[in-house]
Amino acid sequence: MRLYNLDLLKGILILLVVFGHVLQGSLHQNIWRFLIYSFHMPLFIGLSGYLCNYDNLSELSIFDLIRKYLFRLIIPWSIAMFVYSIVLSHGLDWGHILESFSENFSNPYYHLWFIPAFFSWILLTWIMSKVDFPGHRVLLIAILVSLTAQLFSTYPHLFEKFSFNNETFREIFYTLRPYNYVYFVAGMLLRKKKLSTPKLKNYLFSLSGLCITFYLFYNPERTLSMLNAWFFNLTLLVLVLRLVSNNIISRIRILEWFGVNSLAIYLWHVLPLLFVKFVSDENNPWLFYPFMLLLNGVLLLVYYYTSKLSFFKKYIYGLAH
Repeated sequence: MRLYNLDLLKGILILLVVFGHVLQGSLHQNIWRFLIYSFHMPLFIGLSGYLCNYDNLSELSIFDLIRKYLFRLIIPWSIAMFVYSIVLSHGLDWGHILESFSENFSNPYYHLWFIPAFFSWILLTWIMSKVDFPGHRVLLIAILVSLTAQLFSTYPHLFEKFSFNNETFREIFYTLRPYNYVYFVAGMLLRKKKLSTPKLKNYLFSLSGLCITFYLFYNPERTLSMLNAWFFNLTLLVLVLRLVSNNIISRIRILEWFGVNSLAIYLWHVLPLLFVKFVSDENNPWLFYPFMLLLNGVLLLVYYYTSKLSFFKKYIYGLAH
């Protein structure tokens, strides 16, 4: 049975990714952006983990693993990186473009961190499947990895005394986001459970996390923020997967379409933002937001028609698999 609710939730989340990038002001200036960023990527990562079959991973060689994601993720991401390198160079200085492109592999531009981070989570999980780690041990390792990374991210002074290169360490954190690994593994392991429909406590837990997040916007506190991020996102993931696995939500086909095409939207949605920032005053919301809406509509139309062409479908959008 196809889980249409999974496509629907992915559609909602990719739209939140776009809204989160379009909304003006820093996280601590815009309450809506703060709330979106509090859960949209951990939940998206958890849904990605839900699509990963741990039992099947052990049957793949490293070459099979790369081949599995080569056209689905790696090639479309690499092409997107190259295009953004050209756009950001503001000219055709190919030496600068190629230098920027090579640097993007260790320090991806803006939103492009997700694919290398995702592949690192897949690779680490694949290694554990090869040594036949049971699910509870994989989860324990994921908790240790994520907790350590979260502590270093929240309290950066903890790693300043170590002798290794701090800049390299920060690049690893920025690119691979190891503090999100626990959500990937939680989603993957919940796939193996028979999830019943949500109970009242599932809604109350998630609502409590949302209320604490709202409180933290006006009363920032690092330790509480870290603890609530885990509580809110893990309880929300359980709630969402209970909904998804039982196809409880009524079908909304336009949102399902966004979910099916979420990779392409994720890769290319920043192009209109770059164009608008280049040609208009982003500090004028009456001009900025209508212009963004218009250009995103144009982008969707271009995508809709080009996605019917086999070259774009296979190499640019990762749909031919």
